[in-house]
Amino acid sequence: MRSRRNPTLLVALLLVAATPLCAEDPPPPALQSADPVTWRLAALALARRGAEGLPALRASLESGAPKARVLAALSAALLEDSKALDSFLSHEGLADLRELAADKLAEAREHAALLEGKDAFSTGEAPNLPPGMKWTPPPRVLAQRKLVALGGLALPALRELCASEHPGTRLYGASLILRLDARALRADLERLLEDSTAVGVSGSDWVSTESIASYLQRRLKSLPGWSKEETPATEGERLLQRLEWPLDVYRLINGLRQRAKTAEATSLDDFFTRAEPVLRELVEQGGK
Repeated sequence: MRSRRNPTLLVALLLVAATPLCAEDPPPPALQSADPVTWRLAALALARRGAEGLPALRASLESGAPKARVLAALSAALLEDSKALDSFLSHEGLADLRELAADKLAEAREHAALLEGKDAFSTGEAPNLPPGMKWTPPPRVLAQRKLVALGGLALPALRELCASEHPGTRLYGASLILRLDARALRADLERLLEDSTAVGVSGSDWVSTESIASYLQRRLKSLPGWSKEETPATEGERLLQRLEWPLDVYRLINGLRQRAKTAEATSLDDFFTRAEPVLRELVEQGGK
């Protein structure tokens, strides 16, 4: 995959790789818990710590935490924090986490390769078909869905897409950043918000030509979380959506708003203090 290398990024990664981890890793969090709320809150606590939480995540892996849970916590952390992403990719002390995620990272590269070399961009909307006709999503649409499902483990591949010499490919990368709400790649998105390259864009029954910047600016207007100042409630709700829950996450969030009054939280700690008892009730009751 050909891309525009960013020398500033390469220097930053070298500096991260040379920076030692904490001399003594913190004790592993409760990722081993059998309780479905306890381990998820532990994973989100690590994600909130960003790069500083990665040594604890490594320690959790070494102490026998289920690999799927470690990957879920890692994905959430990478989505939230660019420093966590750079440390994960380069730090010598995190090689075991990279080894754990190697298959997922390789899978993301394979899916992203289907979006490389594109000079035009398709929104992936289903076309308007006559009744009874079924639409089969093309490979590029399936690739995007699979990249979204990989969460934070897709970000290295998305970063490469955003640096491609092909404008359609760059727009695919930026669109996926928005779909994942990947705050760690905010700098990549902001760079493309200044990209005046014209690109052909097609939807279900329409085509247009516009700049990468104008397309992304229109998309951002429908995503207030990127353009408005974040509150403890919006940040907490975004973190909850980083993980799969035993019930629909939107039902869960609505329950927290109604019962725990999380919209009134004054800090992220306050949000989770309010949320935890109600989370337990909702998960136990199946969202009723």
